[in-house]
Amino acid sequence: MSNTMIPEPRREVNSNPRLQAALWWASRGAPVLPLCWPTSDGRCACGGGHQDHTVGKAPLARFVPRGLHDATTNPDVIQLWWKACPQANVGVRLDTMLVVDLDSEGALEEATRLGLPHGTPIIKTARGYHLYFNRPPDVSGGWHIKIASFTAEVKAGAGHYIIVHPSRHRSGALYSVHKVGRFPLPDPPAWVFQRQEAERTTTAPQLDGPITEGVRNITLTSIAGSLRRHGADEATIRAALMAVNRERCSPPLPDAEVARIAASVARYPVAPRSAARARDGEEVLEIQAARESQAHALLRLASKAELFRDNERVAWAAVSSSDGKEVYRVRSREFRAWLAQQFYQVFGRPPGETAVRDALETIEAQALFSGREEKVYVRVAQCNGKIYIDLCDSSHAAVEIDEAGWRIVHNPPVMFYRPPGTRSLPIPQPGGDLRELRRFVNLPDDETFVLVVSWLIGALRPRGPHPILIVEGPAGSGKSTLCRVLRALVDPNAAPLRQPPRDVRDMFVAAVNTWVVAWDNVSSIPHWLSDAMCSIATEGGYVTRKLYTDSEETLLTAQRPFIVNGIDELATRGDLRDRSLRVVLHRLEETETRDEESLWAEFEEARPRLLGALLTAVSEALRAWPTTHLAQSPRMADFARWVTAAEGALPWESGVFLRTYQGLRAAVAAEALEDPLPQALLALVDSSGAFSGTAKDLLTELAAYVDETTARSAAWPKSPRALSGRLRRLASDLRTAGIIVAFGAEGRGRAKRRVVRLFKVDEESDEPEENTPLQLSLAEELSSSSLEPRTETLESSPEPPDGGAPDEGGSAEPFSEACQTDALLTDEEPVGLHLKQELDAARLDYDRHVASCQECSLYKRCEVGAALRDRYYETLDAYHSWRRGDAQNQDSWSTNLQPGQEPE
Repeated sequence: MSNTMIPEPRREVNSNPRLQAALWWASRGAPVLPLCWPTSDGRCACGGGHQDHTVGKAPLARFVPRGLHDATTNPDVIQLWWKACPQANVGVRLDTMLVVDLDSEGALEEATRLGLPHGTPIIKTARGYHLYFNRPPDVSGGWHIKIASFTAEVKAGAGHYIIVHPSRHRSGALYSVHKVGRFPLPDPPAWVFQRQEAERTTTAPQLDGPITEGVRNITLTSIAGSLRRHGADEATIRAALMAVNRERCSPPLPDAEVARIAASVARYPVAPRSAARARDGEEVLEIQAARESQAHALLRLASKAELFRDNERVAWAAVSSSDGKEVYRVRSREFRAWLAQQFYQVFGRPPGETAVRDALETIEAQALFSGREEKVYVRVAQCNGKIYIDLCDSSHAAVEIDEAGWRIVHNPPVMFYRPPGTRSLPIPQPGGDLRELRRFVNLPDDETFVLVVSWLIGALRPRGPHPILIVEGPAGSGKSTLCRVLRALVDPNAAPLRQPPRDVRDMFVAAVNTWVVAWDNVSSIPHWLSDAMCSIATEGGYVTRKLYTDSEETLLTAQRPFIVNGIDELATRGDLRDRSLRVVLHRLEETETRDEESLWAEFEEARPRLLGALLTAVSEALRAWPTTHLAQSPRMADFARWVTAAEGALPWESGVFLRTYQGLRAAVAAEALEDPLPQALLALVDSSGAFSGTAKDLLTELAAYVDETTARSAAWPKSPRALSGRLRRLASDLRTAGIIVAFGAEGRGRAKRRVVRLFKVDEESDEPEENTPLQLSLAEELSSSSLEPRTETLESSPEPPDGGAPDEGGSAEPFSEACQTDALLTDEEPVGLHLKQELDAARLDYDRHVASCQECSLYKRCEVGAALRDRYYETLDAYHSWRRGDAQNQDSWSTNLQPGQEPE
């Protein structure tokens, strides 16, 4: 050892004084080990049940399961120990030292009077002092000596350890340096050995007779080891030790300490006693485990984790700590690293690659076939009617939201996974006002503010469908800042804004590993990306072949809110427009711009208040959800109902959101009609009143309403099939302009052809807006140019009455809207008008029943529904007979079923 003094630990910035002390002792060749530490109320923080004098002194079993045998001078292992438990006390094994434990100030005075060598280090303990000396080669063990009227304890050798400064005593006092000494340590004075022979006590186990204080632990451990070698399990060992403790120990050890000894010894596999050695007349029993493979050791270490599977049969592990639970995929890099760290902490070396692979396969099997099924959430979850939001901080805190309000909880009843890059939310504060958000972002008008806040409320709902917020505006309008601020309030991330992925698989992988999907500076959204966005916003899935397999599949499912910003118009397809909240920002003037440092500093100060206001609104939505009903449900109806339910806690009057949302949809639809194709369709219907024919005929007709340049452009459909697809996507937008697009069929058999009809909506019609299966069937029947009697039954119909014929594109989308009847029937005679009224009445009765009946579905009808459907077909046949001039069928119908008569 070098000729240095025992110093106070260095107080470096962000350093751990206990770690510094442990490294200092290790650098002098003294093996160290981590010990338990006391809590503020005097209990043991390790949870091992240590009591009284053992509090803060026992080795940390999870790091040093073999106690003194695992003490080390390896600085890497020591740093891992104190990084995991920075409050752990420091123990030093007395391989080369002899320590005198004095219990009082008077004992130190007497020892000083007897004589202490120059440079003797003296450490102040809670009640007394420790004197450090060099251990003579022939001295080891422990004994008591008399110093005048005081008693002191002497310890020496590898079978003992001492607690060093700056550890904490159970009383709360810190061990400290009373007098600085030197290395090499001085030899002990002669008086240390004066009573050695008379007062020496052995630390060997007392296998017979009473077990006195000082040898209770080692004796019980010896008995436990003997039982384990003969195959006894933990329960048997614990019962035997409890009986020995009661009958022979004086005084008995606490039951918790006895249970700890039994559990510690029971961890070892059953094996014969491998060694027994004597040192200076003391018999030390060593329990050495049988040769254990690395894979088995990894499995034993992995037993600390809670294994389970999700509903997609993916294996997960929840690792508990003093702060909470960390959740990892068993096949993830994080769990693999955790397992390797556990192995390194125990054995001081890394595990082999083959052992890790074998262990992970076994752990995965245990999770899949022995673990319970548990859903795993990212950031936002719902359980038992409550919403939980993971704050993702070091304390593993979450926000619990219910109808009564919100609160901070620890260890929520759901499994939260924290993907790489996840950042923490602040601790929310009550009393915030969402109008404060306008201080930090460019929201040009109240409508934009309402839509942005509505997106935030929707993004905190665990279940979708979620809205897609599209932010458009010129350069310098603060689009990216708005997106960053919104994400920081819901799901902060190390990379808040990203570029769109290159394929659907990468898009689903990104969505699975975050809550909010945010893209920055998007120039355009191709069709495949638009479809994938709509799928994820309303919960979609992606399936691909699992790597290195022939028939196994990997399933990725996600339902996430989106933020997208760009300069150009991004939502060009109808399905994406229907799921989007589109806001347009104006360019900021120079007087309106701010430097980012001050902006984000002020935002961070306000973020807890803004988050608290959002949570209050979510709580209000939970409270009002059961009683909130929309008179008319727009697209994304669940989202609209959710925000409407939250309006009681939002900074605007009730009903403002729905008016703003409907106004947005109308404006977006009007913009969609500005393209050449819808303009040509509007011109065609305005000039002709209606159109009926094939898609090829319609494409020829439309050519007269556009110039040659437009007809050659990429925006113009080049084939009937392309036109048919464009019409379907434009159908909802054209309806807002009063134009109905309907697909159907004419003729029967080989003469049957697909037709498209365009006509204006009868504004005075009180027909329901939504198509029902019966309305589709009516339109299909009336679209037929053949007036032959209906002879096929419902069971034999090639086109079921609750479906329709496929169009040219191959999808089933039949003729729509009941008001088509008025477009096809003009100048009817009185009998024909009477039949038409009965036909309409039959249809409406059927529609109302299906809408309110719990038993009726698309392919099944209850008894009343079937009767109403039969009435409709009877009326339809009578109407066909009248148009064909079949008076016999007409009279039969008039006799058997009068107007307004209900079917039996």
